[in-house]
Amino acid sequence: MRSKRKNRTDIKFASRGGLLDLFDNAIKGTYYINDDEYDYICMNASDEELQEIVNEKPTFTEAKKMLLIVDKYMTMFEEEKDL
Repeated sequence: MRSKRKNRTDIKFASRGGLLDLFDNAIKGTYYINDDEYDYICMNASDEELQEIVNEKPTFTEAKKMLLIVDKYMTMFEEEKDL
């Protein structure tokens, strides 16, 4: 699923200059997600899942798990959007 998102043009990066914007932009850029998708993940993922997807130096196994978590919520987002 991530490879399908790789060439997106609808990802907007906040530029108000705050530290939180910088952090949010890094996550959106890493996972190729837009604001609505990012907000959906933040509202629906557990605290443990959110901690996992922001791991700075993941092992290969942890990186794979990070992508699976994001893909899970992206699938849920798309299903809800289609309703």
